Amino acid sequence: APSTGPVGLAFGLPGTDGSGCQFAKVVTARPGTTPQITAQVDAGFYCMGIFDLGNFTTVQNFSITIVNP
Repeated sequence: APSTGPVGLAFGLPGTDGSGCQFAKVVTARPGTTPQITAQVDAGFYCMGIFDLGNFTTVQNFSITIVNP
């Protein structure tokens, strides 16, 4: 069964060498359709991260929806 526990969700910029992600905003997110992170940004490359806060004991699947108005 899917977990309903919170996860870490982060938004940022790719590293200057194109690897990794330098997070600018990190939140604790719960499953649902309510926006968890919002940001007004210029056109460009950005990255997202999702991570376990220590709640999961089995493999979990995740999906992230990005909306660009």
